[in-house]
Amino acid sequence: MGSSVASPAWARVWRSSSRRPRRLAPTVPGSGPPSTEFELGTDLVQKTKWAEALAAFERAQALRPHAVTLYNIGACQRAMGMYTVARETFERALARSAAEGKGELAASLADQTRTFVTEIEGLLARVKLDVRGAEGEPTSVTVDGRPLLARGPGEYVAGVRAPGLADAVPGRFTVAMNPGHHVLVVHREGAADGVIALDLRAGESSERIVDPARLPASIRVTSNLEAVVTINGKDAGPTPLDIQRPAGVYRIVLEREKFEPYSMSIDAKPGKPVKLHATLVPERVPITKRWWFWTGIGVVVAGAAVTTYALTRPDPVRPPLSGGGLGWTVPVQ
Repeated sequence: MGSSVASPAWARVWRSSSRRPRRLAPTVPGSGPPSTEFELGTDLVQKTKWAEALAAFERAQALRPHAVTLYNIGACQRAMGMYTVARETFERALARSAAEGKGELAASLADQTRTFVTEIEGLLARVKLDVRGAEGEPTSVTVDGRPLLARGPGEYVAGVRAPGLADAVPGRFTVAMNPGHHVLVVHREGAADGVIALDLRAGESSERIVDPARLPASIRVTSNLEAVVTINGKDAGPTPLDIQRPAGVYRIVLEREKFEPYSMSIDAKPGKPVKLHATLVPERVPITKRWWFWTGIGVVVAGAAVTTYALTRPDPVRPPLSGGGLGWTVPVQ
């Protein structure tokens, strides 16, 4: 397919794929001489050096923004097969021309821009995604390492945004992509990434279901001395212990003979490691369990009993005196 690029003079260039001449539109009307970068971009287009021409037009746009320069940028992107971003650029050119009120794009160039947008709509491949569990947990999607751009409810486009953090997406939506090979990654906290390799033809529509697998929690238990570990009352083995369990709350207890038991509750998150280190201390034997305690208690109790008896026993009653054969008694003062 041919590609029109606005140039500072009426010229003829050849598209490398078609080798057919195309008549170019004039440059920015009534805005003075074009910038050096703009002229450079036009010359590079004539040599079908699209990537270099694109860079030159982008520099020209940064120096002097104009709808015609945006059109040229979109034309280069289209020639390079960057259809999703070219559509965005063409739409920006039309919007700027209309907003300025002066019609920066000539009527013929505006018509050509709209024709390109319609053409690209038919070239884009579309994939309907059904991401299981996305409604309940934040889920993001990238295509070729780039986050998606939302164009409307349930409608996204790939290849437009710069690499970076991706926004949360709904459970079901459609993403438009350039034809060709792509790698789509579905990411959710606590789940294994869902990776889909796509080979898409121009205008193709397909559907994909992605169900990111929920990851188990990884639990590592260590201690200063070897001990037996129980998790929720079930024997899990000696320390050091590495074990995986479904996400959830667990009661972990470490026990060793003659040492105080160590216990702790953890909230294990999916896909997240939990590290627990226990310091066991010698068992503190209660005083009531020591032999000398009860021996001493026995001595004290026995002594207390003797003392109590001595203090509380009644005085003995003296028997009546006998006067012998004469019946005499002598009182003692």
